[in-house]
Amino acid sequence: MDGMIVLAPMEGVLDYSMRRLLTEINRYDWCVSEFVRVSDVVVSQKVFFKEVPELLEGGTTASGTPVWVQLLGSRPDIVAESAMVAVKLGAPGIDLNFGCPSRLVNKSMGGAAVLRNPALVGDVARAVRDMVPPEIPVTAKIRLGWDDAAEAPEIIRNLDRAAVSRITIHARTRNDVYTPGTVKWEAVQPLSELTKIPLIINGDITGPDSAREALRLSGLQDIMVGRQAVSVPNLERVLRTGAEPMTAVASLRTCLSFEEILSSRMAEHYRKARIKQFLGYVRKARPEIQDLFREVCLRESLSEIIAVLEDGIRNPGRYSLDACCSE
Repeated sequence: MDGMIVLAPMEGVLDYSMRRLLTEINRYDWCVSEFVRVSDVVVSQKVFFKEVPELLEGGTTASGTPVWVQLLGSRPDIVAESAMVAVKLGAPGIDLNFGCPSRLVNKSMGGAAVLRNPALVGDVARAVRDMVPPEIPVTAKIRLGWDDAAEAPEIIRNLDRAAVSRITIHARTRNDVYTPGTVKWEAVQPLSELTKIPLIINGDITGPDSAREALRLSGLQDIMVGRQAVSVPNLERVLRTGAEPMTAVASLRTCLSFEEILSSRMAEHYRKARIKQFLGYVRKARPEIQDLFREVCLRESLSEIIAVLEDGIRNPGRYSLDACCSE
C-alpha cells in the first residue's frame, strides 16, 4: 500500500518498550502513546516523562519514529494547557482520545464518553489547536459514535470546525467495544465527504487482504494498526512492502529482543508478565506456538522462560513450530 501506516495506542501493551521494539523492525509513519489522563489539573512534566519516556529522547523512539502524545480528558482548558506542556517537552504531535471504550474511563467522562456530546469534542479539539503552535499536528481518535453510527456526522463536523490535522476513525461504536463482526469500514466513506481533513481508518486490519478491503470500503488511503501489529511484529513491512509475516521462530527471536529492551527498565516479575503477554498476542497469528507458550506459562523464573524460548529457536520441531498459517 502507498498510504501512511500509523502504530496505534494500546493501554498496557504498546508502551515505551514495545514501541521501541516494533519501530526497530518497521517504518511506521508515527506512533501514538498510551493515553495520558487529564483530569482537573494540568499534567506535570514528571507525569509526561513517566508515561511517554520518548520525550526524554527527542520525542522519537530509538530508531527515530515520532511519538505523538495522546491526551484523554474532557475539560478543554486543562487539556489544552496539558498539551502545551507536552509540546514544550518535545512532543512532535498531540492526539486526543475520544475513542477508548473502557467503562472505567467512560465513567469519568473520558474517551468515547465525550462522543455523546459532539460539541464538547469540538471544544476540546479547538482549545488544543488554538493553544499549541500551528506546526504541531493535533489529531483526534474517535469511534463512529456511542451506540449508533448515525452520530458520526455531527462529531466529524465539530472536529472539522476545530481544524484538527487528521482524524482516526475506529469503525465501531463505543457499544460495539471490540466485538468480532461489528466493524463498519463502509460507514466511514460518507464521513470523508463532510470534511477536507484527512481521515485514517482503524479497526480489524490484520493483514494485506483486510487492509485492502478497509481502504476500499472506506475510500481512504491511510491506516492505523494496533493489536495485529503485536501479533505480527513486522506487520508494517507486510503491508507496505509485501514481506512475508514473521515466522514463529523469528517471532521467538523478537521476543528475546523484547526481553533485552525490558531488562534495562523493568524488574524481573514484570518482564516475565510482558513476555507472556507478547507471546499471547503472537499465538493469535501463529497458533503453532501454543505448545511452547504453554511451556513458558509453566515456568516460574525468567531464566527458565528464556531457556524455553532459546530451545524453541534451536529445536523448532520439538514444538511443531514449522507449521504455517495465513491472514
